[in-house]
Amino acid sequence: MTASQSYTGDMEKLGQREQFVLECAKIPRIKSKLRAFAFTITFNSQVNYLTDSLNKIKDATKEIRESTKLVKIMQIILMMGNKLNTGTVGGSAGGFRLDSLEKLGTTYATDKDITLLHFLCKVVAEQTPELLDFDKDLIHLKAAYMHKTRIRNVRQLKYAIVGGFEEVQQEFHVSANDGFVSAQFRKGLKFFLHSAGAKLQRLTSLFDEVDQYADSLAVYFAEDPSRCPWEQVISSLVRFIGKFKKAHMENKRWADTEKKKLEENV
Repeated sequence: MTASQSYTGDMEKLGQREQFVLECAKIPRIKSKLRAFAFTITFNSQVNYLTDSLNKIKDATKEIRESTKLVKIMQIILMMGNKLNTGTVGGSAGGFRLDSLEKLGTTYATDKDITLLHFLCKVVAEQTPELLDFDKDLIHLKAAYMHKTRIRNVRQLKYAIVGGFEEVQQEFHVSANDGFVSAQFRKGLKFFLHSAGAKLQRLTSLFDEVDQYADSLAVYFAEDPSRCPWEQVISSLVRFIGKFKKAHMENKRWADTEKKKLEENV
């Protein structure tokens, strides 16, 4: 661009491409203007994507925290663990880590025939069958998981949008000194800043609300948000639900098989 700005030859001898570059070189801070223009084009799509991500986080988190059935399932798991630990160094615990949910399917009950997960499903089916469909309280959980939403990425995108908006604001103010050459450009930026400013304010309010809400989910499960971010909690719950349903179906098949054997022996 510097070489183009210093060109003093005959413009007619240049091709259209070169002439275009020379004309662009006359525009003050062309790179800054191009970045601002590009941001105005992508702004709405970025805001819509981030808003969708934030709402998925909010909806899933709200359902998890308000599900009484999930709480009861967790209480049963805790009671099972305390019963198994009776007389051990661990003794009775007031809670358990989320990664313990992963171990239920690989840890065997005292009779060594079934896993703790299968035993859990058996207990729930026999004593509190109304809890078997606890996942129906969490209809937004899988959508949030499939969206592959990560809190770190959400935060980075928010900061990028705010930074881009501030850069557009800066170019709008600085270009006031450009005169006629930037008049039309500034007119477009003024319209954008007016409409986008309101959207950004709503987005920032939603982000601040959801950001704290997301961290509270880890705390809800007695985890450290810095070590167990929102998406890790979500992943643990989604996997647990899948394994729980599978174990329950296996229990039903085993029970049906045993029933048929008994009927055949009669």
